[in-house]
Amino acid sequence: MSELEALRQELSAVDQDLLEGFRRRMEIVDRVAAHKAKTQAAVYVPEQEVRVLERIQEKVPEKFKSYAQVFFQTLMRLSRERQYEALLGVAFDPKGELQSPETLVILRQLRGKSLEAIETLYPKAQVMEADDLDSACSQVKRGLVDGSFLPLGKELLLAMEKHALCIQACVRVDCRYAVVGSKLRVPEESGTIGLLIRSYRMLSLILTILSDLELAVLRLESLQDEVFLLEFDAALNKGARALYQIEEEAAEVYVLGWYV
Repeated sequence: MSELEALRQELSAVDQDLLEGFRRRMEIVDRVAAHKAKTQAAVYVPEQEVRVLERIQEKVPEKFKSYAQVFFQTLMRLSRERQYEALLGVAFDPKGELQSPETLVILRQLRGKSLEAIETLYPKAQVMEADDLDSACSQVKRGLVDGSFLPLGKELLLAMEKHALCIQACVRVDCRYAVVGSKLRVPEESGTIGLLIRSYRMLSLILTILSDLELAVLRLESLQDEVFLLEFDAALNKGARALYQIEEEAAEVYVLGWYV
């Protein structure tokens, strides 16, 4: 047997120990999730994870410290994800299916193109007008109309965050238009989830969550310094699972909507 083959056999034996330890850890994680479901305790407790990492750093040779930190950060992230999966059914409450709006507000200067699209998509909707995006979003926020039909761009995304609104559908006319309403709606089948992210750190976290769930990023665009638009492809169960974790862990993220 060559020296390399002998080393590979040693690694294989260690891998078996790691797998057994991982299995035991995840079984305990299931019990932790059951306890938190009863006590409504938080899944993500940053202070506890810091304490774990500090203990690990004390027990690892200097040359392995950075590797050990990444290894245990990954273990804890996977443990949180297992808990979110267990708790999802009782914690995530999508707000019903999308109903056709009866009243819509559009921009006065885009009346021609907007009206043509609305007449095709929502032939029974009553149409009102606004002078600018902020005014249109304000009317939706105040409940004066069911929604707005507006060009989807940076200015609208920032106005939506300001007025706490959500994209409910997307349409392409000459450019992308968004039907914007006051509630998050979940499509019957797969759709696109849009996020407004306000830091590089949160962007990195969300990309990791999506990678773990094998959800494809459809669009990633920088709107201004440390402000990003991210859209990802989401089937119902995986989309809800991703949103649950994002809402629990990512404080600098606004959910723009779940739409087709």
